[in-house]
Amino acid sequence: MLESTFTTVPKEVFERIVDGSTSKKSEYPEELRAFAMTLQFYSSKIDQDFRQLFPINADQLFLKWPKYLPKIMEYVEQQTEWRQFLHFEGEIDTGKLIISSMKNAKRTNVALQALPLLFPAGCMKGKKGPKRATTDESCRSFIRRGKIGTNLPSLLDQNTQGQPFILILGNPEQPEQAFVVVEKNVVSCKSLLQAVDVCFKVVYVLDINYAWQCQHTWDFIQKFFYRLGEGKDRETSIPTVKMFTNFLQKQNI
Repeated sequence: MLESTFTTVPKEVFERIVDGSTSKKSEYPEELRAFAMTLQFYSSKIDQDFRQLFPINADQLFLKWPKYLPKIMEYVEQQTEWRQFLHFEGEIDTGKLIISSMKNAKRTNVALQALPLLFPAGCMKGKKGPKRATTDESCRSFIRRGKIGTNLPSLLDQNTQGQPFILILGNPEQPEQAFVVVEKNVVSCKSLLQAVDVCFKVVYVLDINYAWQCQHTWDFIQKFFYRLGEGKDRETSIPTVKMFTNFLQKQNI
C-alpha cells in the first residue's frame, strides 16, 4: 500500500510516524540525507512530497497569510518592541512609521521576522540543566540575515545549526535573496514567505525536529496555518502560542 501511494522519501517518513519514532531526531537517515543533498536542484520535490502526505494542508500558508496579516501586525505592535529587537534601518527605525501604510510585501517581511518575539525563546535539556536561548538566538535560528555579497560556500562551511533555517540577504525589510539552508545545502526561494513555507515542509518531509531555539515559532506556524497535529513532537503548545492562535481565530475575517 505504501509503495503504491508514496514516493520513497514520504514512504520513509510515513513509516517513521507510524512507528512513533518522531520524538528525537538528531540524525538524518542515509536515504533522507541523500534527499537533502538534492534540494538545491529539486526544491519542487519538497512540495510534491509534502502534498502526498498532507494534500489538504499544503497551500494553507499562502491562502491564510494575506487575510491574517493585518491582525498579525496589530498583535506584534501590541505585544513586542519589534523595532528595538530587529534593528530595521531607515524609516522603520524611527518608530514613527504607521504599520498600515506599509506595502504588503514589506509588512509580510516585518511580521515574519517579528514572530519569534511573540513567544519565549526555546529551552533545551542539557547535562548541566535546562539551557534557554536568548531572544536574538531565537530570531537567528528562525531567520538569519546577511549582506548582499555574502560568501555562501563559506557560510555553509561554518554552519553549525543542524535543523533547517531561513537565510535572507540584503535589506531585511525587502531582502533581495531568500534561501532555506539544510546542513550544507541551500534552496533558493522567490520571497521570504515562500522560504518559510519551504523550510516548514523540509522539516516535515525529512521528519526532523524544529530548531529548539525557535521551536514555539514553528509550532505556531504548524498549528495555525497548516492545522497539523498537537506538535511536531506530539507536545501541547505553550500558553503564548495558544493565546495568539485564539486571538487570530476570534477575528471576523
